[in-house]
Amino acid sequence: MKQGEGFTLEVAAQMLGISKATLRTWEKQGRIPPARRDERGWRRYTIEDIEAIRRAVYGEEQPTLEVTTVELATPNRLAGVVKSIECEGLICEVVIEVLGRQRITAHIPKSMCLRLGLHKETPVTVWIRPGDVLISR
Repeated sequence: MKQGEGFTLEVAAQMLGISKATLRTWEKQGRIPPARRDERGWRRYTIEDIEAIRRAVYGEEQPTLEVTTVELATPNRLAGVVKSIECEGLICEVVIEVLGRQRITAHIPKSMCLRLGLHKETPVTVWIRPGDVLISR
């Protein structure tokens, strides 16, 4: 599994409603199968892995996981295209062109840039609310 593919231990634990320590403990106890690892040795989970863990621990009576797009309470949603990305350390400056010629700049974590697969000419949706600029694909 490549670096950045799949969900991290932290995200998987949040999706299951448990702590990271609990997820690690279940793996050590053999209650769940060992997680796949990326080239760094970090645990990575697919949505199928998380669903299998949920079934193994809780059984079929628990509701299934549904991963959906989050709707934000903002009417300020604009379609755009990434025009440039400059990363320094852990933060990336992403410049997005909206409405044909206006540009919006967002500073986001490098990990999120990688997770979203952002690169020049990537189509994105920009969500603007007071004090925040959010990006989605």
